[in-house]
Amino acid sequence: MPLLITRKLTKSFGENRVLDGIDFSLDDGKVVSIMGPSGSGKSTLLRCLNLLEYADSGEIWFDGKLMGVQSTPNGPRRLSERAMQRQRLGIGMVFQQFNLFPHLSVMGNLVMPQVHTLGVSKADAMKEASLQLGRVGLADKTHAYPAHLSGGQKQRVAIARALCLKPRLMLFDEPTSALDPELVGEVLSVMKDLAESGMTMAVVTHETQFALDVGEQVVFMADGGIVEQGPSEEVLLSPKKQRTRDFLHRFRQTQEAAEKSEFRPENSSEGIAS
Repeated sequence: MPLLITRKLTKSFGENRVLDGIDFSLDDGKVVSIMGPSGSGKSTLLRCLNLLEYADSGEIWFDGKLMGVQSTPNGPRRLSERAMQRQRLGIGMVFQQFNLFPHLSVMGNLVMPQVHTLGVSKADAMKEASLQLGRVGLADKTHAYPAHLSGGQKQRVAIARALCLKPRLMLFDEPTSALDPELVGEVLSVMKDLAESGMTMAVVTHETQFALDVGEQVVFMADGGIVEQGPSEEVLLSPKKQRTRDFLHRFRQTQEAAEKSEFRPENSSEGIAS
C-alpha cells in the first residue's frame, strides 16, 4: 500500500472551489513534485494533507490510517483537535516563510517543539537538535537567532526542526520561493540529501531541474484539479496535455528572461562603473 493516498479530495473557500476531486498516491521513500500556476490549489493540498485545513469531502489515507475523520454508524465524524495533532506527528511541513520563533535561538526553535509535542526531556531534545543541525550543515549556529541568519540558513533550520519530530513524510511548500537566487542551491542540496536517504517527500515547487533530478513523480495542477501526473521525465519533458505544455513553455520563457536581465551589463558592477 502507498504511504499516502488521496481520494476525490475537495476544498472550497466560499464560492471558490480550490481543490476539485484530487486523486493521487505516494509510495514510501519516493518524492513527488507538485507543480502548476499560482492559484491552482497546490498549497491548499499540502495543508489538507497535514490537517491544517479540513477538506470538505474525500479521503486522505496516511500509513494505512484515515486522516482527520473516523467512521461511525451515522457516517464519518471529524476527529478532535487533539486526535488530529497525534495524526500530524507523522507528517512534517516546511513553509515558504520559515515560521521560526524570532525570540528563540536556533537550538530553542528545535528543542521547544520536541518537548511540547513529543514530551521528551530537554536534554534528549537538544541531542536530537544537534544531530539534525549537523545534517543540514548548521552545527555552528546553535546559539544564533533567526535575525542573524540568511534566508537559506533559516530554511535549513526549519527543515531541521521538522526532522526533529521524526516524520514519515515531509511536505515542502515552495521552500525556495522566498530566497535570493544564490541561496536556493543550499536548500535544494539538503532536500536532495533527504531524498537520497529515503525520506518520503511531497514538494510544491517551480524548480523543474530539482523535479527531474530528485522527484520520481510529478503532479501538475491547474484550476483546482490534477491535469496530468506521472513519471517526472514524462510529464516535464514530454507532457501529454496542452495545459501542461503551455505552462512549462511560459515558465521557461520567464526563466530565460530573468537570466538575461541578471547578466545585462547595466546590472553588473562593470556596467555601473562605466
